[in-house]
This record gives sequence, C-alpha cells and structure tokens, in this order.
Amino acid sequence: MSEKPPWFRCNPLKLSVTLSLMSPSDALVYTVLMLRVMEKSGPVTETVRSLHRRTGLSTKQVTAALISLGSEGHVVALGADRFDVPETHAELARQQTPAAQREYFGKLQRDLPAGWAAIKSMVVERDGLVCAYCGDLAGPFEIDHVVPYSRGGENDPSNLCVACKPCNRSKGAKTPEEWLS
Repeated sequence: MSEKPPWFRCNPLKLSVTLSLMSPSDALVYTVLMLRVMEKSGPVTETVRSLHRRTGLSTKQVTAALISLGSEGHVVALGADRFDVPETHAELARQQTPAAQREYFGKLQRDLPAGWAAIKSMVVERDGLVCAYCGDLAGPFEIDHVVPYSRGGENDPSNLCVACKPCNRSKGAKTPEEWLS
C-alpha cells in the first residue's frame, strides 16, 4: 500500500542553504512563518508576542528578525501583524497540478469550468472573505456549491458562496438544510 505524500514538501538543499545564510533567530522566525502560511494556505496573522511564544525568542529578537527577513524579501508584511512567505506559494501551486493530485488522491480531481478564476473573483467580491456558514474571517477559504455539483448544482455565481475550509469540507455533498439539521 502506497503512503500519501507529506502535506508540505520543499527542496531540502535550497531550504538548508537559505536557512544557513540566516542568523539562528531569523531562521527560526522564518521557519515558523513559512509553516504557518503553508498551514493556512495564505497570509497569517502573527504578532511579535505570538511569535515570541512560538519560538521562545525575546520580543526584541523577533522584531529584529522580522525587519531582517522583510528587508531580504523572505517575508512580506501585509499590514498590521499580517505576514506572507512567498516561497510557500510555489508548493501550494504544485499541489494543484494534476500530477500532484493523482499522486495524493490516486485520480484526477474534476476539471474546473472555463472562466473559473473570473467566477471565483465575482463570488469573493460579492461575499467578501467571510464564511457564509459560520462567519469566520480568518480562512483559509474555498468556494462552495450551495447545491452540490454532484447533485446537479451549477457553477453559476448564484449557486456559489465563500466558505471556510472546515465548513466546506464538513458540508461535503449535502445541501445546507441537510448539513445544518
């Protein structure tokens, strides 16, 4: 029986070289942020205090590491306590390839319709980044078919909504009425 691939893969040589060129505190903060971004599939909210607790470094060391990592382009600050790590997006993109899906699921996932990016953007613009089911603002988010696709639901924006990943996965192929009862 084949084992499923790990949720995160990286080029160990590239990562070890990158980490070896950093100070130990920079490398620790970078690793924590990289894994958190991977876990959330996008930017994360982390304060200096939360990184202090996660890493065991002083708040002064964490602040210095964030400044250093930002100036070198390893970490992107997206505003007050919101960070992104560009390197993780290459892995997220790889996970969406047909080869990676075949490797993990044993079969290809269904193809997205033509113009899916435009449809998705329209739904996100209409609903904002708020889960339609639980009101979560943190994400990660997915686009959910209110009437499931497997039960005849269309890929029309009127049948789509923004849902956080836990709600969307929990709802599965149920209608909202079936899922909430």
